[in-house]
Amino acid sequence: MLINLALWALPGIVIIVIALRTLLFKADIPDIPADISSSPDVQTAARHLGEAVQFRTISHDIPELTDWNEFTKFQKWIAETYPLVESRLKKTTVGNFTLIYHWEGSDSQLDPILLTAHQDVVPPGDEESWKYPPFSGTVSEDGYLWGRGTLDIKIQMISLLETVEHLLQRHFSPKRSIYLTFGHDEEVGGKDGAAAASAYYQERGIRFAFLLDEGGAVADNMISGFSLPFAAVGVAEKGYLDLELSCSQKGGHSSMPPTRTALGYVSRAVARLEKRQFPLSLTAVPREMFKRIGPFMPFYYRIILANLWLFKPLFLLILAGGGAGNAMVRTTTAPTMAAGSDAPNVMPSFASVVVNFRLMTGSSPEAAEKRVGKVIRQDREPIAVKRLMANTPSKVSPADCREFTLLSRTILQIFPGSVVSPYLMLGGTDAVKYQNVCSRIYRFCPYHVDASELDRIHACDERISLDNISKSVSFFTQLIENLENSL
Repeated sequence: MLINLALWALPGIVIIVIALRTLLFKADIPDIPADISSSPDVQTAARHLGEAVQFRTISHDIPELTDWNEFTKFQKWIAETYPLVESRLKKTTVGNFTLIYHWEGSDSQLDPILLTAHQDVVPPGDEESWKYPPFSGTVSEDGYLWGRGTLDIKIQMISLLETVEHLLQRHFSPKRSIYLTFGHDEEVGGKDGAAAASAYYQERGIRFAFLLDEGGAVADNMISGFSLPFAAVGVAEKGYLDLELSCSQKGGHSSMPPTRTALGYVSRAVARLEKRQFPLSLTAVPREMFKRIGPFMPFYYRIILANLWLFKPLFLLILAGGGAGNAMVRTTTAPTMAAGSDAPNVMPSFASVVVNFRLMTGSSPEAAEKRVGKVIRQDREPIAVKRLMANTPSKVSPADCREFTLLSRTILQIFPGSVVSPYLMLGGTDAVKYQNVCSRIYRFCPYHVDASELDRIHACDERISLDNISKSVSFFTQLIENLENSL
């Protein structure tokens, strides 16, 4: 009898628990007034960014294809444009073109901080498709500065230089040493730039209290159902793996094909990979992100997010629908390149496909490659698997520490009304190269954009508003001044 009563009462108890947890699932956005004494002039900063964009600092996988004269001219321009940075900070060049600036603090007992960006940009693609020439630095009447690198990421580099030059003009001297590092090959992996800078720091026993690199931004319409500005601070980034799947078979005329050609075998392997995706998993960073933004989402989402103990499988299925949500909860599979015969009536004797995987935190290239072999039935199919490139997922930096709190406070001072949250970076940055000299690594770009603006990165018509240039230089000025009273 008692058991029957308990069974009858259980659904009601579950409903009550769900309702209470949903009602208690709320948060406030702190109102923190900015208190910077002054910031660099936005018109000067915009002019300098427009000039910086005009240098074609395009990096290539094959270094011989890179026009290094453009980097040399760009660095000469930096020295002339920022004379106090050039004369008062110690400058070192590593990896031939990566710049390191050391702004010595008055208290050598304090661990320094590292602020980074990169000089290089990706190719512009079809320059005729741009509204304005991609290396013109044109400022349009509607208040945008156009050009390759305006968002990714010469804005960050120029903002840092503008900030330091401005503070030096005001005779500001930091208590904590500050290092600026500007890599030259981030867009092609950072193996000669950031890697060399990291080795430089490690050889000298320099460890950093925290590091800030490019990453998330303050974005509108970033997440379905979330209407507030979302300040995404990358605390980790996914790993990277390129695998080539290939098959060798007898070629010949297509009029007499075998049951399956080399290209057919490779295509079947790809179909199996797309059908059997990597498993879904709500790891620590996405879970914390949804915990922070959940209270500001519509009621039906709050019910789910406040009760993941019950609704996690449903929530994972919602995210698995595609796009960024899917990428946050699984290792992604993306066939990107294919090769076979060079004629329509000739069967290829060799066919290949390159598949790109973005690896979840906690995974590894080895584990992913092993799973791929099982899924494509490598033991029964004539498919060879070759690893082309691999990077292990980064470590996860804490979001419950003074450094993250300092960064969050600074963001709210410049971008009031935004919701600051840790975020899993889906792409790669130079930041991962510095894990041997810093355990608190954060990835954030101080500009406020619509999600559609972010689509211009690595595409045509990249641009940034003058308002965002102002916010960017104000952010770094505020950050450095906040450092004087924090950590």
